[in-house]
Amino acid sequence: MVQFETSLITLKEILKREYSALKKRSKNSLKTTLELTLDGNKLSFAIPGAYFFVEGDGSGICKATMNFAHFHEIVSDCKTGDIRINFLEKSIQIGDVSLYAQSVFFNDTNRYRTIELPANYTELDLVRLKKMKYTVEELIFNNLYDRVEKANQDYNLKLDKAVKLFENYNISRSDLVKFLNRKMGLD
Repeated sequence: MVQFETSLITLKEILKREYSALKKRSKNSLKTTLELTLDGNKLSFAIPGAYFFVEGDGSGICKATMNFAHFHEIVSDCKTGDIRINFLEKSIQIGDVSLYAQSVFFNDTNRYRTIELPANYTELDLVRLKKMKYTVEELIFNNLYDRVEKANQDYNLKLDKAVKLFENYNISRSDLVKFLNRKMGLD
């Protein structure tokens, strides 16, 4: 178990600001994955379109992912002056409440890279992730694998339709892929 303790007021202010902004600009706000990285006395938070941190008293190193809306809700309901967050094998405990964590790793915060996405990401942003050489494990860790796969399937279906539409014009699949990659910033 790894622990982190910080000012509840500071954490609430940051989460409130980020949650409000995320709800306004993202249709995916309720599904957003929060990545927490504890490195000594600094707890970093990453969500699409934002990266922030708080300082406090930490007892180790770990990285975890969980649902941002659930984390925000539990922290918002806390009433004490300081807040203690315990990182356990498969959960994160805030006060007396335990929350399911999609993943928790101890002693190795470099195991998976933080995935940078805009707050209101599109299918194009998801297709680009696959081209950016993120590993399957990194996409799963950040709860994006299924969305990236779906976006790539949709892209390929649309590409297949375009190939059929242009087959009488001597435009090959390879020509279309090169053109689309250049226009979409995928090359």
